[in-house]
Amino acid sequence: MVLTGWKGRTGGASRALFGTGASTRWTELAVMAGHDASSQHQFTGIKKYFNSYTLTGRKNCVLATYGALALIILYFKLRPKKQTPAVKEA
Repeated sequence: MVLTGWKGRTGGASRALFGTGASTRWTELAVMAGHDASSQHQFTGIKKYFNSYTLTGRKNCVLATYGALALIILYFKLRPKKQTPAVKEA
């Protein structure tokens, strides 16, 4: 029995044993990071826009973080300064 994968040694791949008896052989399966095309994620609500599974969701999380930081910085830079009372000389 042979499953899809690379034969031979590849760097960083995990090994799996396939077959029985004399025809047993090691086959390397590639495990890659990133988008998995075979799995579909169906999100609803806010998870649809902010998630860690899709590139768009990750991008939205980064943009929201940068936007929040920019608003905090603008708030502290543009808020009115406190007026110190004038000191009267006697």
